[in-house]
Amino acid sequence: MENQLICPNCNAVLSNNPIPLHQKMLNLYEKEIHMVLAEISVIPIGCNGQSPNEVAAVQDIIQKTGLIFTPTQYGACIQGGWNEIAPVIFACYEQIQKQSPQGFVRVAIR
Repeated sequence: MENQLICPNCNAVLSNNPIPLHQKMLNLYEKEIHMVLAEISVIPIGCNGQSPNEVAAVQDIIQKTGLIFTPTQYGACIQGGWNEIAPVIFACYEQIQKQSPQGFVRVAIR
């Protein structure tokens, strides 16, 4: 029993795993919200640099989520928890692929 690791916060006995996780630590992690700021931009290819329909579609998808966002010329900046934003990014990507298979979505995350 000499090699047991003890959690300094709750005195729980942890495993010898180099990254010890026990239930109390998992619960704290699940409650933590990872706030991010993401910029989504539609990059038109094969449509003479014009993409008003694609940009409008992306902005509509984001607006329907209720997340905080600011429209931009080629997309939007959105703010929220990572778990909220990730599905929105994917939905925008899917929409652009339907409308313009050669276009793509650029995402910057901070």
